[in-house]
Amino acid sequence: MVNMRDVEHNVAMQKVKAPRAEVKHTTHRRIVTSASRLMRRKGLTRASVMDVMRGAGLTVGGFYAHFRSKRAMDLEVLEQTFDEVRARSDALLGDAAGLDRLARAVAHYLSATHRDRPEDGCPVPAVVADLTSADQDLRLALGRFFERWTERLAPHAPETAHASARERTLATIALCVGGVTIARALRGQPLSDEFLRACAGIGNFRGFDTTIPKVAAIINWYGITDVTEMLAGPNARSYAAQWLGGAANRNDVARSVSPLTYVRAGLPPILSIQGDADPIVPFSQNVRLTEALTKAGAMTELVAVPGAGHGNFKAEERTQIYLKIRAFLAKNGLVTPSGRESSR
Repeated sequence: MVNMRDVEHNVAMQKVKAPRAEVKHTTHRRIVTSASRLMRRKGLTRASVMDVMRGAGLTVGGFYAHFRSKRAMDLEVLEQTFDEVRARSDALLGDAAGLDRLARAVAHYLSATHRDRPEDGCPVPAVVADLTSADQDLRLALGRFFERWTERLAPHAPETAHASARERTLATIALCVGGVTIARALRGQPLSDEFLRACAGIGNFRGFDTTIPKVAAIINWYGITDVTEMLAGPNARSYAAQWLGGAANRNDVARSVSPLTYVRAGLPPILSIQGDADPIVPFSQNVRLTEALTKAGAMTELVAVPGAGHGNFKAEERTQIYLKIRAFLAKNGLVTPSGRESSR
């Protein structure tokens, strides 16, 4: 038989617990918000428990009802602040893409507003020094933030001949964080604004040649074209065996470093030069390379120097070789017959 008095009591207790849980959640959020603002302005070390609780309008005694330690609070606040910064950044950048998105992101980060209102901005400039000596969990949180930041920007960053999109993005992030950190330290001085402008000018990817140069032609001076055949057989060379040692996969390695492995259509013009009495690199290797390139449809020629060895050509032989190089490049539209670079 159901005791209605017990039922009524349980319902009343649930009603009491629900408001208590809501109050605790609201109080917890006040503490996190206070800690986040202090952390962005002062850093982790200087954002004390007393200051955090005072900023939340609470007494210090209630802190341990929400966190086991200050470190536990720091970790939660750091993670939540990073999430907030990412969401705000995504909203700010909207649908912008490519260089426009990068320029907007850099301009916002390196703005006077971001410098002057740290409590509303990215926490990294304020906390990065503290995190160099922090425990692993806090440093891992920073690493995750940087990775996600990079993932959001790298698809919009142009590659160059010297750096991948990821490398350029990482460098830009470092420029942004460093630029804001220095500008804040110099606040009130003209140099502070100069740092912001200089870093923004470099970090927005504009004004730089992002073209990746392509190989126009290859001049092959008596080079090895098939390392595999130099490991064993009639064309074996002791130096080739020394390069690769006794590794079980040495034939695979030899193929991977042999130009003959990569013969295909669409290669740039290739001119090979070699003495037909070369004692170091078998002359037959460049004969085979030239034949394979011709079969693949590539532009190629072989300049054979009669009776010559591995380089050390005579003066008259060198003169003829350079004339043939010029003619080959001119034939492929890379220089004019006079030897000047073509406008192609």
